[in-house]
Amino acid sequence: MVDMTTTSEVAAVARSEAGRATTPAQAKAVAQALGRLTGWFAQHSADAETAVARATTVLASFVRREANVLSIIDSFQVAFWAAIVGLVLISLMRAAPAGPLTPALAK
Repeated sequence: MVDMTTTSEVAAVARSEAGRATTPAQAKAVAQALGRLTGWFAQHSADAETAVARATTVLASFVRREANVLSIIDSFQVAFWAAIVGLVLISLMRAAPAGPLTPALAK
């Protein structure tokens, strides 16, 4: 089981990680996730420090994966809006004036 020393260490790590969160709800979610992961690793490991380190590593990998997914979604949104702007600009184009290279049928 996890003793009070380990719990306070987990809380300290959670506070340091949660300091990067933008809202109190996000900070609380990070602290809860880190606490659950640490508890799980503490049950399956002999060393409390190892449990905290593994939990932090796993949580960081989850966050990294989700950040990558969100960045891909954002990239698709940017491409979508760029295509919409391009279509609007193309719809505003007029026919090109007749020039020396215009075929005889188009004049």
